[in-house]
Amino acid sequence: MSRFKRNNQFDECVILRKGSNSLLVHWYVSNITKEMVKESCGLKVNEKNMVVVIYDVTNIAFNGHNAHKLKIYRNRKQRSRGFIPHLPLGRTYIVDVGIYTKKGHLFSFIRSNEIHLEDSKGFSRNCKIKWSYPTNQTPKWEETFSVYSCYTMDTKIIKQNRRNVALLKSHRYV
Repeated sequence: MSRFKRNNQFDECVILRKGSNSLLVHWYVSNITKEMVKESCGLKVNEKNMVVVIYDVTNIAFNGHNAHKLKIYRNRKQRSRGFIPHLPLGRTYIVDVGIYTKKGHLFSFIRSNEIHLEDSKGFSRNCKIKWSYPTNQTPKWEETFSVYSCYTMDTKIIKQNRRNVALLKSHRYV
């Protein structure tokens, strides 16, 4: 009996860290999803023909096709869980569960959470956290820069620079 509780209406794929460089993968495919795949692809989905694909997605926005590396595991033991040992540390992984179509293409229908296997230092070499605290500093004003324009009664625009500001002050427009 599995230690994981199932909700028979929802698909799930979860990966958990098991040891320093291994993952435990657990998945469940609902009958609704199996029927949809059967109707759209003409394939019967069961534990026998499912495959598990692990992707290395370290530091990328993964779109399903741009992984650094991938490895495909056939579900030979016909279970809904598996153990993936000996993975490189300091990398981030995602798992898909799917089947092969009649044309030999992989059709994934469940994707797991993302998990990072930390290296021996406790953090990834690629990820350095730098804490900073906001400081309340007053902005530095530039004397020769302005974003304002001044409009006169006859709708002419007078750009504010040092000469025009002096001219306007002498005519009491400002």
